Amino acid sequence: MDFEELLKHVGDNGKFQVLTIIFFMLSSILTSPHDYIENFTAAMPAHHCHVHLLGNPKFEANVTINLTAEALLRVSIPVGPNQKPEQCHRFRQTQWQLLDPNVSAVNYTDPETEPCLDGWIYDQSVFTSTIVMEWDLVCDYKSFKYFAQAITLSGHLVGSALSGLISDSGISESVRWLMATGKTEQALKELQRIARINGKKEVAESLTSEILISKMKEELNTKRESFRMKEIMCKPAVFKTVLFTSVLAFSTTFSFYGLLLDIENLGKNIFLTQFLLGITDLPSKFLSYFILKYVNRRPSSGFSLIILGISILIPIFVPKEMYVLRLTLYLLGRSSVSVLSSVLLIFSNELSATVLRSTIQGILFFIARTAATLSALVLSMRLYFVHLPAILFGTFPIVASAFAYFLPESFNLPLIETIKDMEKRYELRNKSTRKKQRKVLLATTEC
Repeated sequence: MDFEELLKHVGDNGKFQVLTIIFFMLSSILTSPHDYIENFTAAMPAHHCHVHLLGNPKFEANVTINLTAEALLRVSIPVGPNQKPEQCHRFRQTQWQLLDPNVSAVNYTDPETEPCLDGWIYDQSVFTSTIVMEWDLVCDYKSFKYFAQAITLSGHLVGSALSGLISDSGISESVRWLMATGKTEQALKELQRIARINGKKEVAESLTSEILISKMKEELNTKRESFRMKEIMCKPAVFKTVLFTSVLAFSTTFSFYGLLLDIENLGKNIFLTQFLLGITDLPSKFLSYFILKYVNRRPSSGFSLIILGISILIPIFVPKEMYVLRLTLYLLGRSSVSVLSSVLLIFSNELSATVLRSTIQGILFFIARTAATLSALVLSMRLYFVHLPAILFGTFPIVASAFAYFLPESFNLPLIETIKDMEKRYELRNKSTRKKQRKVLLATTEC
């Protein structure tokens, strides 16, 4: 295409592109910690009810006894199914008979218990202070931790919507987008700026509005299309693209944040787990480069979604004692998310018309942030059924993988310029499907 040749003329792999990549990398480094920080500021350490006996170990007869803290805990706090002190209940009366090693649960009736009326004692060996410890967000108030995370993520949601309203088009699409919207002079300045940054001053000086218009004559001769929101609802091709890519984006982000916000249950050491989740991203992005270069978009996104779902569902049946296997499965899911995020970003851009590209990306980003907020709320449902969040986080991507095949393939195809091109892409997809079906019918039908 003429315009593609013009972009190569001003430099399509120069200093400008390098600086653009560095800018996005820095912005990601600065913004990503805000998604992870509550894994530490809202960490939930081991805890049990506060009992006065631990501070004043005496019999009612005012006889001081020399007991260890473990023994005092045994007579004050019931033992849970995991053979550790219960976190939300204590004995109404001190159970001194439990100090006798010959006494077992079958020798006496279960004593009465009560909630933690005097607060909790927290293990401060790892975290000296968190919002959970500060506000006692445990037991009946445990869900408030997830509500706090949801509020934080909803702030990101509102921020993304507002920034979408006040932002201009993306850097890489600015020239084509400006031309498509009739801002020729501004497009010329942008193109000249790119040429200068790439060290091609002669090219920048030789560029004129007439040259730019002539190079994009074919595109400019087509009817200028509106990119208002109602176009998304009225144009079937646009609506299907937004709907199907939204399902993929929602499922990916929903399941990813389900893992991200529940890092305490992924391994024994929260810091090591966070490090592994981060370092896994590097080889995964390297792998995604080859997937984007050699593999079709639909199977790569569909397969990655299935891997993500399976890696979340299998640990439901793996005992918590096998934490290495559980963590390995979660890291596999994290790797699939890393590949998915790259594939879906490219896939959605390749399926979007130029005048709609930034709008559709804004919609997908909004959908993704909505999914992140909902994932925090879903984690609070663990209080009712412990495996429910994992079931939802694992099921959504597996179901969504089917939606990838409702989209037309875009691998090694030119970018879509207009809404008509989007419609043609779907028509070609349908025609190819009918041809395949016809071949099967001819091969299996006897004449």
